[in-house]
Amino acid sequence: MRRRRVLAALAAGGVSGCLRLAGEETTERETATRTRTNAGTAPAETEPATSTGTTAEETTENEPERSPLLAAAPQLELRWEGPAYASRLAPAGDDVVVEKSGLLALDADAGFRRWQPFPDDDVRRFAVDGDLLVVGTRDGGVVGIDLSKREERWRYGGTDFQTAVRVGSGAVVFGEDRADGGAVVCLDRADGSERWRVETDERVSNVSAPAAGVVLFGTNGGPNLEVHDLESGARRWRHEEFHPAMAPVAADDTAYVASTDAVVAYDVANGDVRWAASVPERAERFDAFSARTAPVLRDGRLHVPVVDGGVLALDANAGERAWFYEVPDTEYGVVAVDGDAAWYADEVAVHRVDARTGDGGLVGYLERDANGLNDFAVADGTVFVAPTSTAVKAFDVVD
Repeated sequence: MRRRRVLAALAAGGVSGCLRLAGEETTERETATRTRTNAGTAPAETEPATSTGTTAEETTENEPERSPLLAAAPQLELRWEGPAYASRLAPAGDDVVVEKSGLLALDADAGFRRWQPFPDDDVRRFAVDGDLLVVGTRDGGVVGIDLSKREERWRYGGTDFQTAVRVGSGAVVFGEDRADGGAVVCLDRADGSERWRVETDERVSNVSAPAAGVVLFGTNGGPNLEVHDLESGARRWRHEEFHPAMAPVAADDTAYVASTDAVVAYDVANGDVRWAASVPERAERFDAFSARTAPVLRDGRLHVPVVDGGVLALDANAGERAWFYEVPDTEYGVVAVDGDAAWYADEVAVHRVDARTGDGGLVGYLERDANGLNDFAVADGTVFVAPTSTAVKAFDVVD
């Protein structure tokens, strides 16, 4: 059988053991239980010998509607179970950056703690872009950390940081929140210097990653969508009848914006509407799982999470429906696309879908102790899932 490693960070809670200073390496493997076992059977080999598999009887007893659990799903093979609990996570090359009492970098292959990029317990938001980790803090700062050199690259202070931080096209953008309004701030990715600042009368929401020469964002207090030039900060256009329900996405000369009832493609230069697609039948609305949620644009298709619906894939050029993978009776979900697979995680389960055809199915349910979903990501054949109240785990996907 062909196997691809899939890391699932089933996370939130507290980090066991002492924390390391920023940049300090460690090979503490005693808290990462390394396991090679077909889910639902006793381990074939362990380092140390600790069984984390469950039997089929244990999985289904008194709870048949939650079978299979991820740990007993036939498509999965448990690789390791790590020590950390995390409220958020992000793939970062050979590491997995997780948030709890600061930010920790776990070894993606073995699960042990490698170093601590940010030791302070005041992280509000963070993002990874190549070798740069950007951290927005609760005390009004934005910090750029070089992941390759393991040192702070720059620091921007004195901001009322509020929204998710976005990185792209050589820039870092985020929204501020104040009693009398807000602002969108654009920094240079290399040195953290301020490029421009746009003041707003209302709070800022759903800032896009810088791309296609623009930054898009919404403002509260009414349906508002603004598009500003990435280099100068000058406003290109604005729509007052439309408000993004999740972070917009821009690519080439098109901006894709999802409201609660439609996805609209705009010309980034002048705001002309190129196409619009409505919510699928039997679904409720488009909406964000978290401040970082955005549609996923990959291979000419836009993949959008749907509340009480699942995943909608649209042709990015024409707006026509490519497929709709339906997951009824769900609340907020997260979509990720990697290779030929689209992944969907909601509050209770993880699904895998063929990105070409939309055919797919349930991989498994979250553990019984999980109380919801914290985060979800996929990168280079590695899938990260973060339900609450469970520890970091790694799975191999068995094809």
